[in-house]
Amino acid sequence: MPTRPTCLSLSVPNKFQSLIRTPEEFAEGHVPGAINLPVAVQPPGGGAGHDALLPNASFVEEAKKKFPENGSKIVLACGAGRRAARAADLLEAAGYGDLKVFKAGWTGWKAEGRPEEKQ
Repeated sequence: MPTRPTCLSLSVPNKFQSLIRTPEEFAEGHVPGAINLPVAVQPPGGGAGHDALLPNASFVEEAKKKFPENGSKIVLACGAGRRAARAADLLEAAGYGDLKVFKAGWTGWKAEGRPEEKQ
């Protein structure tokens, strides 16, 4: 199984940065300038934690709208890496090739005291 390129730092400018977080998580705080593209969503009526999240059935369709060029450089991040890795698998299957997963995720970003935006 090939290993996916990872990005340990977002200090290098990237054309696109995408957070794979629920809309609720994104509103609480995100990397400045990031585009949210949730790979999972809260079930109707909410749920208890990440185990209750449901797959976003329109994820690839939404990605094609936000990143219309399959050659786009996309750095994916979520809370700790699991959802970003899943999103990378789905995008790769849809023909995207320049994908990186930010391993430290939002948790690592915040722990380093990096800037954040809130909605």
